[in-house]
Amino acid sequence: MARVKAVFYAINGTGCGHISRQLNIAREMRELLHALGLGADFHVLTTSEAPQQGWDFPTYKLPSKTVVAEVDTPNEEFASYSTFLNTNLVATFRPDILVLDTMPQGSFGEFQGMRAFARSTAFIRRHTNPVAANHPVYRSHMGLYDLILTPDDLEEAHRYMTPEEVRDRCVFTGIVHGYRAEEGWSREAVRTHFGVQSHQTLMYISAGGGGDKRAESDLTRLIDAASADPLYRGRKRYASNIVPLTDPDVRQYFGGLDLAISAAGYNTYEELLAAGVPTAFFGQVKGMDCQDERVQIGVKNGWNRELCEFDPVSIQEEINALKRSDIQQAIRSRLQERGTSDGALVSAVELLKLHASLKGSSVDISKVYVAAVMRRLWPAIALRIGVVPEQSRAAYVSAVRLALAWNKALRTQREQQSLLEDALVAWRTGVIPQYVALLLEMGHRLAELQ
Repeated sequence: MARVKAVFYAINGTGCGHISRQLNIAREMRELLHALGLGADFHVLTTSEAPQQGWDFPTYKLPSKTVVAEVDTPNEEFASYSTFLNTNLVATFRPDILVLDTMPQGSFGEFQGMRAFARSTAFIRRHTNPVAANHPVYRSHMGLYDLILTPDDLEEAHRYMTPEEVRDRCVFTGIVHGYRAEEGWSREAVRTHFGVQSHQTLMYISAGGGGDKRAESDLTRLIDAASADPLYRGRKRYASNIVPLTDPDVRQYFGGLDLAISAAGYNTYEELLAAGVPTAFFGQVKGMDCQDERVQIGVKNGWNRELCEFDPVSIQEEINALKRSDIQQAIRSRLQERGTSDGALVSAVELLKLHASLKGSSVDISKVYVAAVMRRLWPAIALRIGVVPEQSRAAYVSAVRLALAWNKALRTQREQQSLLEDALVAWRTGVIPQYVALLLEMGHRLAELQ
């Protein structure tokens, strides 16, 4: 089987947003490749303290700078060890694509050494504070990449400092997150799973996935209810009405929530909004992330509320506000108008487009567009026909494979070419011909008969 080789290098300090974002993109890439009968030989290299998030990929873990700061290894020695290990790992795999996130120079300035062993490189440029984004090292290293993916909407381009010399390599993909409605549990299933009665409120509370120093005290203050993300390092709280969560895929439960109070890290923020959960967010101070700015943009657009103070009275008032039906309805309405983003899918297509430009590539980009357009159709189809959430990804892959096989066997060469041409137009415009949806449904029916 022909395969695409990629290394995803997720540089994390105190958070797990980088590895989450890269995994979301990698999983979309893998689905597209498998749907087209190609292999996805992907490896994840990370300094995140939550490497279990990459459970479905070979994942190589290095300690984060946060942890090293708490031990007796001198920073200079640690940087030297890590640079050697990272460079040799990439040299061993010799990937077709090397993908980095947030820090274009690498965590230890090792990118220039690593890039020599990769056929192409891509940088995922999430929004960062102006000081970091305008630093000479940051700006100069951006110019070394073949592709720059910005996980935001094009309308927000004014918030990014993009050097003129790299503009033709920059793509605004839309928001990248991992929430997929067809994979989320139903409200009834979630409430049954946690034993929540019909008259009870189911609330998600998070102090973020970044091991924030105030996380434990923040959670304690949040009305004696606690939920922990993978990197939460404080004591867990237990009671009859409290369920500590460390699931790497906690977003599957979001469809059953009544409300949420959470730190405004990129992934949790976007996934709660994508799931339509009325939420009050609070910003945490991070090195490069601008959580306060994220919260304020949401408040301005009516997507969320803000938890401004952590005293018991303010917390209770915010919870009571989020319980009000008029406030919930207003937030849900604004989120529905906002729509859902498929930034992970767009990023995956752009990376495969980059691969298709390499000599000897096994990727036919015209067929990638067909699979990607069908991927956009899949959530509505899967929900309508009742695909089991845990089986959705495999069902999509089977449906596309059989749909394309059926199309090839029973349609003329010209009709097959029309599908490729129509898919390209549909991908660019968002207007998908009805026959493509029917073809995908046919593929799913054929898969059920096997």
